[in-house]
Amino acid sequence: MIATLILAAGRGERMGRLKQLLPWGRNVLLGQTISIYRQAGAGPVLVVVGHAKERIMAQLAGLDVIWVENKAYGQGMSSSLKAGVQALPEEAEAVLLALGDMPLIKTETVRHITRVFYERRSSIIVPTFQGRSGHPVLMAKELFPRLLNVSADVGARQVIRDNPHLVCYLPVEDPGILIDVDEPEAYEKLRPEEEDVADVGLD
Repeated sequence: MIATLILAAGRGERMGRLKQLLPWGRNVLLGQTISIYRQAGAGPVLVVVGHAKERIMAQLAGLDVIWVENKAYGQGMSSSLKAGVQALPEEAEAVLLALGDMPLIKTETVRHITRVFYERRSSIIVPTFQGRSGHPVLMAKELFPRLLNVSADVGARQVIRDNPHLVCYLPVEDPGILIDVDEPEAYEKLRPEEEDVADVGLD
């Protein structure tokens, strides 16, 4: 079984608002990201939350996810990564490491990554588009201990850099693997034109 770990604990200071709950079509930003992995069958889906966790969990209460609290979210993304890896189910053979502000990844891309894992049993799978590495990154179970030892805000990149012989770079036709909604300009440019949910992203 492949689990999905979505990191969504940060304050999103560059956005200036609670970006996890910004409207995104008929959904909110984090909800749309979660739906990609649910639709791809990449579950269970664990979502690491920290800042404003009560509001986020209340807004997305109907989703079939496992919420993981990172009380140390102020220490950077690596703290969320460690909290999430510690919460992975024992039977997980691998984990898809995803970011909560990347709602444009194609469901088929996620399915393709999981298929390649089962076919090749690669320890690390990094999707690429036009030669650039993106998300989600798949890491096999034997690397979970190394994920628990990453430093500062480097996160999984440290494990990839330290183990180049284990990496399978997987070309995909999906620019969404490179696009995060991290700043107001990106949000206004990328957001769907029609929205059916109220803006509850005010921090």
